[in-house]
Amino acid sequence: KMFPGYVLLNMVMLLPVGILFPLALDCRKLSFTALFGLVCTAGIESLQLVFKRGLFEWDDMIHNLVGVIAGYLIVAAARKAADLISGRGRTNGLKIVKKDEKDHRAA
Repeated sequence: KMFPGYVLLNMVMLLPVGILFPLALDCRKLSFTALFGLVCTAGIESLQLVFKRGLFEWDDMIHNLVGVIAGYLIVAAARKAADLISGRGRTNGLKIVKKDEKDHRAA
C-alpha cells in the first residue's frame, strides 16, 4: 500500500516542469504543458522499465501529471495577479479603483 508521502513526492517531482515550461516558452495553454508533462513522465517510467531500475506504474504517471498541472496553475495564478496589479488584465466586470482615483458615482 502506498503511503501519502510517496504520492506527494511524485507530484512534487514534476512540479518544476509545470512551472518552467510555460515560462520558458511563454505558453499560456494548459493542454500544451500537460502534454509535455505527460511525455516527460512517460519517458521516465519507460526508462525505469528498460533499465530495470524501478517499476512502470500508471499511478506514478497520474501523480506526476497532477504535479505538472499544479505547477502550471501556480504560473497562471501569478500571471493573472501580475496582470491585475499592473492594470493589463481583465477584471470580469469589476473595476479596480486605485487609491488616487475617486469614485464619481458617490456624488
